[in-house]
Amino acid sequence: MSDENTGLPDDIDALIDRQFATLSPRLRQAARFIVDNPALVALRSMREVAASAQVDPSTMVRLAQELGLPGYGPLRDSYRQKLFLDEAARTRRAKQIRSQKGTLHAETVVSEFLEQNRRNLASTFPPESAAALGEIAAMLRSARAIFVLGLRSLYPVSFFFHYVLRLFSDNSVLLTGTGGTFADDLRLAREGDVLLVFGYRPYSRDAMTAVRFARSQKLRIVAVTDSRVSPAAREADHVLVVANEAASLLPTVIPFLAVAETLATLMLGGAGNEAIRRLEKSERQLRGLRVYEDEAPRRRNPSR
Repeated sequence: MSDENTGLPDDIDALIDRQFATLSPRLRQAARFIVDNPALVALRSMREVAASAQVDPSTMVRLAQELGLPGYGPLRDSYRQKLFLDEAARTRRAKQIRSQKGTLHAETVVSEFLEQNRRNLASTFPPESAAALGEIAAMLRSARAIFVLGLRSLYPVSFFFHYVLRLFSDNSVLLTGTGGTFADDLRLAREGDVLLVFGYRPYSRDAMTAVRFARSQKLRIVAVTDSRVSPAAREADHVLVVANEAASLLPTVIPFLAVAETLATLMLGGAGNEAIRRLEKSERQLRGLRVYEDEAPRRRNPSR
């Protein structure tokens, strides 16, 4: 399959994702490296890429052929084209926003935003995803501790999930790294606990360090990520693939937030009466602490 306008193959990441399970161990090694290092594939020679992936150049050729390509050249050219288009799109979008300023039509921005995220959410939540989400929610609900991790632009997603869980459960631990304590929190984990990690390309080095440590400690890992062959997915027991294309400068986090909200809702729905009692207690405590603005109108003393 190829793009009719360019003659180049469809998204190589998607081809690898579809065929990854059928590849030999050596071809998987090459495929993982390619998915993790698209810019290197686009800019370096096949021999350099093969050396970095610690495979023979012939393995790269075989991988391309297994993906239905005539050779390595179309694979490399596809990444070159994607790199060029991605950079051009970001630059064009930034220039458009900067040049138009107040004249940038809000209707156009809103329309693009809604349509792109409609496609993202439809791709993230196909009909068959319900069973996987239910299974993962049940596992999280039964865990002694859930260590929640999302860094940089995905930190708000991890914080939201942790915040909701803390309203009706006490088994959520948010990994933040505040004050340099990133490793301190995770080292309290025990075998059988769960690490829930959110991530998309480019993948955070600290997040992957945490994932590998969690694997070494025999935690169960749930990866909410943008590819089944992402670094986090390769270590995970369960993988939820999120579509996060965006019409703006950066990949959108909205589908990740939708997954977090869905998992939290499923966990509450199956948690029983104790969770409801804890939720009611949390609400009473928040009201007692006057966390929220009182919406009831206040009576004013009549002027004298």
